[in-house]
Amino acid sequence: MGIQSAMYSGVSGLNTNSQAMSVIGNNLSNTNTLAFKGSRTIFSDLLSSSVFGSGGSSQVGRGVGLSIVDNIYSQGTFETTSSDTDVAIEGDSFFVLREAGNSTSYYTRAGAFRFNDDGYLVNPEGMIVQGKQFDPVSNDELLPGDPTDIRVANVGLIPASQTTQLTFTSNLDEKSVEYGYGDKVYLSEYAPSNATLAGLIINGTTIASSGATTTAGKIAEINALSGTTGVTATQKWNYKVSDTAVGATGALAYGDITINDIPIAASAAGADATEQAQNIVDAINSMSTNTGVTATLGDGTNGTVTNAIILSNTTGEEISVAFSGSANTANTGLVAGTVAAGENGIIILHTDMTNSSIDLGGNVASIGATTGTQSIDINTFIDPNDKDTYNYSASSEIFDSLGESHLVTVYWRLVDDTNNTWNMGYTVDGDNTLPIAAVEDPYQTPRVPLELSFDENGKLLDTTGDGIVDPVTVPITMPIWTNGSDTPQTIDLSFDCTQHDSDSIVIGKDQDGYAAGELTNVAINSEGIVVASYSNGSQVNISQLVLAKFQNTSGLALAGSNRYVATDQVGSIRVGLPGAELGKVFTNSLEQSNVDMGQEFVKMITSQRGFQANSKIITTVDEMLSELINLKR
Repeated sequence: MGIQSAMYSGVSGLNTNSQAMSVIGNNLSNTNTLAFKGSRTIFSDLLSSSVFGSGGSSQVGRGVGLSIVDNIYSQGTFETTSSDTDVAIEGDSFFVLREAGNSTSYYTRAGAFRFNDDGYLVNPEGMIVQGKQFDPVSNDELLPGDPTDIRVANVGLIPASQTTQLTFTSNLDEKSVEYGYGDKVYLSEYAPSNATLAGLIINGTTIASSGATTTAGKIAEINALSGTTGVTATQKWNYKVSDTAVGATGALAYGDITINDIPIAASAAGADATEQAQNIVDAINSMSTNTGVTATLGDGTNGTVTNAIILSNTTGEEISVAFSGSANTANTGLVAGTVAAGENGIIILHTDMTNSSIDLGGNVASIGATTGTQSIDINTFIDPNDKDTYNYSASSEIFDSLGESHLVTVYWRLVDDTNNTWNMGYTVDGDNTLPIAAVEDPYQTPRVPLELSFDENGKLLDTTGDGIVDPVTVPITMPIWTNGSDTPQTIDLSFDCTQHDSDSIVIGKDQDGYAAGELTNVAINSEGIVVASYSNGSQVNISQLVLAKFQNTSGLALAGSNRYVATDQVGSIRVGLPGAELGKVFTNSLEQSNVDMGQEFVKMITSQRGFQANSKIITTVDEMLSELINLKR
């Protein structure tokens, strides 16, 4: 009985060492497999049997058995690659994969990813990599929700995006020449209906006044001498000014007011005349899409009456007002009738590139009016062709909604060296220079210029008092584009400037628009973000890879092709973005097998020796049994 037990112990040793050799062989065969994790065999002794001797009871082992094949998840070395979609993980986490149309998650350390013909990021076996999607609007915020398939859907042209923000980061030389505020005219104010252009001088030429009180008549007077002055005038807005304030506070029904033959919505009664007037303004503006007319409330300036209603038409067409029902002049502040196209608008003075100054000649420029004087706004005017009117200039490309590029050039002029104050002007596509007003509001009176003021350290003044110096930002309105793109286009122009004793220079400029572009490359950056690059220079964040980390990594089960599936032995699963907790990702890198060939060969030798020793047990027991049988002879 004892001899035969020794034979079975030898057999168990043969079996376990054979299994160990299988594990070693599998490890060595996968030494070049991406992110392969080697295994090891853990042996344990089998149950023992009891024997009795003179000294008492003792135990004799019954051989060896395989306890477990244990996966070793130690970090493999990294190999640098030339593929922008190769990624490796530093840490204990795994990439998450799913089959198309299947919600089962698979996990892998092998990051040799690529895009298939449908735009999905997949592994070599076609399983789709999972990630968190970015908001397509903001492009820098992740959408809420679970990870989904990573896909670059727009493989053709990306549509154009119009510029909404333009920033100049620059230094303005502290030693620049001071040019002062000057006495240049750049924009007229409202011209009240009873005002004339008497006394206006442009570039030394007195404009002959025929007593015209309409915008069309005033434009004709200015343009009659444009060959001499180099200045032409055009109408920007057509508007109708009421000279009657809203008095009543009663409600108006639908259709009580009709503008351009369109009934205006009903308006509620106001608590006072001001509220009543505002209710009517709101009702008119609610129908502006249909009428083409908008309304504002008079405040007592620009020839208006407080609580009177101003109707404006940006197309320059006529405005026709009619009453019915309860509406009348007294309770609407409007006058029934028609204002012909071209009457009573804002006059914009346009100059050519060779003679852009509008000199007041030392006289007080004014528009004479029987009820008072309406002054023309006076401030610095910058001539791009005259370098004695500005100190520095810089240009930036912008884009309209169709992706057509335009050139915005900004000019800086030092107006007060003592107080370190600068004014700015700008041109669009080399057209007339416009001043940059502190508020882009055509109704503002007067037009206050935007100023950059610096402290004794050359930094912009802290105007908010919060200790933070913010860039100075103001909206500017682009011209009406003639290519059919979306207009008007407003751009937030920001100045992030300093004034140091150094040459004026633009350190950086940034704008958020771009033309239509073709997809040129898709790469994964160091944060695991899939970024699509287009020929127009724009980069779009598509998704960010997610990583999975397990409470018990040894609970993963092999699924073939460098994949694992989670069993109920893994414990909790943490799925999230790359970082300190889940691990970092490295692009243009692949993790190699963690198998150490030297160690495996040593294990191979010991397993071979173990196998030989156990086979010797069997042959020895066989000889002993033969001797036992021979005893009968």
